[in-house]
Amino acid sequence: EFVIRNIATGSLTKRLGISEGTVLEKPLLEYYLKDDELGDPYSADSIRLKKISPLFHASNVKNPVMVLQGANDPRVLQIESDEIVAELQKNKVPVEYVIFDDEGHGFRKKENQLEGYRKIKNFLDYYLKEPSVIEVTKKIID
Repeated sequence: EFVIRNIATGSLTKRLGISEGTVLEKPLLEYYLKDDELGDPYSADSIRLKKISPLFHASNVKNPVMVLQGANDPRVLQIESDEIVAELQKNKVPVEYVIFDDEGHGFRKKENQLEGYRKIKNFLDYYLKEPSVIEVTKKIID
């Protein structure tokens, strides 16, 4: 099973009120979440959101991951993608991280769409495609 997605945790972090809780040290998370503006960290919603957040389960990921991120995304902040990528790399998970400096949420520019799809294809080819007889023979000879 492979994970290929534009990390979509923006709605989760908006409800939590901070960037998945990792910008702050985890012991401080509970303190800051008790603030009335950020909400109750023990509410059913807060508990559910933490349970389904990819960031808090990065240690369970074993397969390669590709993350596509618009640097100007107001919904999924780049720091959120940076954090998940760092956690995956810390666990030695192969990660391809593609940042489009001139995009926001969703890729609007045709050249970025094409580059994104090209990178997805290359990623899938690399991890899923069976090597051809020629490639296998070349490896044996080399």
